[in-house]
Amino acid sequence: MTPALTPAQKIIQRAQLQACLSSASPAPSAPESTNDRPDSRSSPTPNPFSTPSSGIPNHVTSRPLSTYAQHLKEQFDLDTTASAEVNKYCGLTLEERLLLNFIVNLKHTQMLRKTMNKSEDYKIPGALLTSLRSHAFMLLLSPRLVAYRGNIAKATIDAMREIGVSDIPAPHELGKLKLVQKAINDYLTDCRYQIKDKIASDLKKKQKNRSNVATLTSKIIGEKSVTITLALYRRISFLRFVAESYPEDFKGDGFWVKADTVVGEWREAAGKDASKFFKFTYKEDCSNYGDPSQSGVVATPSAEIPAHQKVINEHAAKVKAPAPKPSGKKRARVEVNDSDDNDGNLSHGEDRQQSTAPTPTQFIIPSRSVTPSPADASSTTTN
Repeated sequence: MTPALTPAQKIIQRAQLQACLSSASPAPSAPESTNDRPDSRSSPTPNPFSTPSSGIPNHVTSRPLSTYAQHLKEQFDLDTTASAEVNKYCGLTLEERLLLNFIVNLKHTQMLRKTMNKSEDYKIPGALLTSLRSHAFMLLLSPRLVAYRGNIAKATIDAMREIGVSDIPAPHELGKLKLVQKAINDYLTDCRYQIKDKIASDLKKKQKNRSNVATLTSKIIGEKSVTITLALYRRISFLRFVAESYPEDFKGDGFWVKADTVVGEWREAAGKDASKFFKFTYKEDCSNYGDPSQSGVVATPSAEIPAHQKVINEHAAKVKAPAPKPSGKKRARVEVNDSDDNDGNLSHGEDRQQSTAPTPTQFIIPSRSVTPSPADASSTTTN
């Protein structure tokens, strides 16, 4: 992009226009000036490099360019080196100035190309890539995540900046950030596949042999560094509920779409607090698959969640869901509630797709019966 003209370059532009007008209709009685220097004071003709009067356009004053240059140097508070460059510029002929401007523009273009090449050649450092994946996975499993297919990559980068992770590209380094976001999205695609695969493997077992939610959560996390909490159990129970309740979507490619749709429906039905639905699926999961407190997996109390996980949770609550596909009906747009409820104290938030998710009065899971759950007695030890 060509840089904006400087005040000195604007003078050149006006002088060129004035010179063209003068050469097109020369005065018959006035001898042509042979002095090419803009600061010459001996020429009886108007100096084409003098500054036009601000009140009368297309007329020139008798002030030489060097005088105006001195005024500009003082106005812009130029240092000694810059002032010397201005003096050199004023001493050039018109042809020399035009050539200089052309070369400066070429240099700017060359510098821009080098900057672009640096972004294209950028490779994410190994330590940063490891950190990106770790934080992205934490955000994907955050109990406050609004959409499993949302802009998690951006939220991950924002959270890592707030946490103080080094080597994150600066906001103006768009080329590098694009590569970083792509790396995160590629990793998240693999994570979603792995989570779905582990849920599917567990559902292949007979119901009495299926893992309780604590064991299933532990399998999903594996060796990754994620704080296990009661709120996380509820989210894993929710994912298992979606898998069981919508088998066709789970077998196909619509599992995560359906999960986001159900979250959206619950948020709409519950107003500012959809946590009761996550708690319901959790209790029902415990009733069917066992008490998580008997699994040997120790859950961290909410008051002891690490500071970095709290930051991750805050940014997970700000994730925006993908825009819905165009349809004949206009869907309502709602806002994300940035509350402190780790259970998904979710208010109206993002564009949603239509769903057959249960409403509060229809929240009955086929082939399941809700009975008093041991999780109620164990919540004080797992929360």
